[in-house]
Amino acid sequence: MVESRIKKDDKNDTNVIIKNIKIIGNYAFARCTCLKNLLFEKPSILTSIRAYAFSRCFNLISVSIPSSVKNLDRFAFYRCLKLKNLSFEEP
Repeated sequence: MVESRIKKDDKNDTNVIIKNIKIIGNYAFARCTCLKNLLFEKPSILTSIRAYAFSRCFNLISVSIPSSVKNLDRFAFYRCLKLKNLSFEEP
């Protein structure tokens, strides 16, 4: 279940995706309005974020992509209207 892969840090209003996920599939978190600030637990083995994975996450403000990601599909963050900070970690 997708929801079990997210931990919530209420102090920082941050959602953390656990480290043992390799691929975030198409539409995996689409329309997940609870996401605001998204981080990936370290060390991350995430290699791919597929199309529309976070589409229409209307409250998503910030995402930090781990350096392990080699593939970021088109429209992965489609219609994330509040997204202001998309950063990529250094290898």
